Amino acid sequence: MSLHHSILAASFVLLLAEGIPNAIAEPTSCSYGQARYSLKSKPDVTAEFVSRPNQAPQLPLFLHVNMHSVGWDNWYEFDVGSGYSDIGLISINNPQAPNWQPPDPDGRRGRPHQDEVYYPIDQNLNFLVDVPTLSGSAPKYFFIPNLGQHIWYDTRNPPSGKRYYFPRALFVLDRCDTK
Repeated sequence: MSLHHSILAASFVLLLAEGIPNAIAEPTSCSYGQARYSLKSKPDVTAEFVSRPNQAPQLPLFLHVNMHSVGWDNWYEFDVGSGYSDIGLISINNPQAPNWQPPDPDGRRGRPHQDEVYYPIDQNLNFLVDVPTLSGSAPKYFFIPNLGQHIWYDTRNPPSGKRYYFPRALFVLDRCDTK
């Protein structure tokens, strides 16, 4: 087992030792487009999956992570070609902004910070391998292992002028919006 995987496994043990909250007691039947998440240890950090206008149901969604207390948000595009059951997250600029361009696949243009890995987890704490789509069911939890480190060292200046501490924790499904 590599050091990276050992650290990841230890992180999950610590998260479980804190206790998994009862966000939604029954198995989820919430679609990705309706799922709303908050970070277990810092509830002012929320996440949602966002579609493109007129998006086909089988295409991957964007992930939007919002740090409300500092007025800062991060956007990600899912990388469906990441290899062995990892789901990659490509850091991108806000795709809803006028004149948005996808990031440069071979460089850093349009990538505010390092890319990440996304781990969806079901209510029984099993890892899932499905990329988020409009037609899919949202997981009860998801984990982005190095998100805090990447936000701490983000090349953009945070609105508050201070670095933002972002603890390693699970995002928990806390509501399912019905539209």
